[in-house]
Amino acid sequence: MSLNPLNIDMERALSSLVDKNALQQVQSLRKMTEWTGQVFEFQLANLKLWPLVLFKHIATNEVRVDTDSKEITFILQPKPKARKPSDLKNNLAILDYSVRKLLGRDWLIKVRIGNVQVHRGEKYDRAISDSSIAAN
Repeated sequence: MSLNPLNIDMERALSSLVDKNALQQVQSLRKMTEWTGQVFEFQLANLKLWPLVLFKHIATNEVRVDTDSKEITFILQPKPKARKPSDLKNNLAILDYSVRKLLGRDWLIKVRIGNVQVHRGEKYDRAISDSSIAAN
């Protein structure tokens, strides 16, 4: 699965939306997370908000962080009578990509809607070069 399903230069897109200082702070936090394995409050706040932005059919969400295994589990509860959105697969890929950009490439995400697991990302394979990931 491609980590960047829309083939967007995310760094360039982000830098045009936020000031350089904010982007540098996000990148610094990612480096700190990579070095320490810790998830910081700013990162956790983003993790909690992203599903509400990406999945309009979601009423509530819970985020579980396992720093030992570097896994993020999103537990989403749909709104009553909500239908499965047509862009679910694409939005799951965007969420997966965004988590890796926020925390580092070694993080894996799982997404449950209700009691059904709808997504499980893949662990990063260090044998794959960064350039091949960027090409996807």
